[in-house]
Amino acid sequence: MRISRALLGAVAALALTASVAALPAAAADDWSVAFNDDFNGSGLPGAPWLIDEGTGYPGGPQNGFGTDEVEVMTRNLENLRQQDGYLRITPTLSNGRWYSGRIETRDVFKPADGAVMRIESKLALPAVHGAEALGYWPAFWAMGASQRANRWIWPASGEFDIGESVNGINKNWSTLHCGYAAQFGGPCGEPIGLSNGGKAPASGDVWGQQHVFALEWDRSGAVQQLRWYLDGSLVHTVNQSQVPTDVWTSMTGHAGYFILLNVAMGGQFPAALGGGPTAATKPGMPMLVDYVKVAYKGAVVPSPRPTTPAPSPSPSASSSSSPSQTPSSTPSQSPSACSPSPSAPPPVDPGQTAVIEAENYATQSGVQPVTGAIEVSNGDNASYDVSFGTSSKASFVGRVASGVTNGSSVLVEVRLDSAAAAPIGSFAVGNTGGWSSFRDIPANITPTSGKHRVYLTFKSDGDTPALRVDKFTFGATPAITW
Repeated sequence: MRISRALLGAVAALALTASVAALPAAAADDWSVAFNDDFNGSGLPGAPWLIDEGTGYPGGPQNGFGTDEVEVMTRNLENLRQQDGYLRITPTLSNGRWYSGRIETRDVFKPADGAVMRIESKLALPAVHGAEALGYWPAFWAMGASQRANRWIWPASGEFDIGESVNGINKNWSTLHCGYAAQFGGPCGEPIGLSNGGKAPASGDVWGQQHVFALEWDRSGAVQQLRWYLDGSLVHTVNQSQVPTDVWTSMTGHAGYFILLNVAMGGQFPAALGGGPTAATKPGMPMLVDYVKVAYKGAVVPSPRPTTPAPSPSPSASSSSSPSQTPSSTPSQSPSACSPSPSAPPPVDPGQTAVIEAENYATQSGVQPVTGAIEVSNGDNASYDVSFGTSSKASFVGRVASGVTNGSSVLVEVRLDSAAAAPIGSFAVGNTGGWSSFRDIPANITPTSGKHRVYLTFKSDGDTPALRVDKFTFGATPAITW
């Protein structure tokens, strides 16, 4: 359920070789159920589930788990409870603050070589529409196990969005997130991902009516395949051959995927399709989950592979953004000085500000000069006096390079008038191919005009150099159009 989310055209459907429209309580003859929870208990979800709390995982993005959600996740029964055979995840509003629920399986799941795995849930998104639905972001999805070891590795860990929609729109988005965001777009089209662009069910409404959402990961053939289903109809397909070998290995070479259910409020996806929440948004409308199950077909059915989860997220409210990573084979020691790439500066926007050379800062903390650029580590910042003009600027493009090799990334945040102010925009970047391999990384910012002292702040894992910044600019045209 990351920045997901997506308005790409659907990938052509491929024929199935042995599937089932939906797995009943007992699997079809050739499927073996490995996990099944029908939520027939009471109170909080049971032992197979971890309950996420706060606004992000410890050591990871904290601005709504990296997607700018505005809710606080809780273990309160008013937000998360089993009742009448359903799991109810209900957003509530109290004293101007939204609260909701989010759970994830303790175990992770992966098909054996030669087998097929199916992750499936029957659920109804909250029964809310129109202005009352603005800001609702319910989802049934799965994340790669490597995300638990390194909270900054997304999207290299892989993410399967299986049941996901926003703002009461009668469409379900089926999406794969993978690769890295260091090259904007990249092999998986991040931050949007490889998506079907949203599909309505053959009948009925995904909001307020029960439907079956499923993903199959097929490792039975020479080329692996991911298939998404809505009520038994194939709605999206991604083949292994569609992404580079290293990207596929990164998202499939770990222990498997853990399953998540949540209802977020606000964030990047709702903002892209109408915004919210607003004063008209109606609290108290639950997502009703009938069951979640995982089944395998063919080869040896593996047992669920547990991983050691990170501690329960804390209710921190510090800001961050969706992280990214790209592989590297460069040595990890501190880089030696070298000149920035002589290639072109950030792309020209007709309404952009002047290109700002990073070494021409007004103030700095922790920044190290290198030839024609600056080098930064975790906790550093630099400020610049910028005239945005009378027309609002909506994008930020930075020219940066990194040779980090520990699987981490650095978060670049843009703040106005104070290094402690709330960010107006951000991007995360991992290894770009080396300390001299500069790339233009774009991001959206809150529309801004007038004169400001702009602070660039940097967050990363550890105290070693994380990023070099050559130059940057602000433009009138959003960098990301959903």
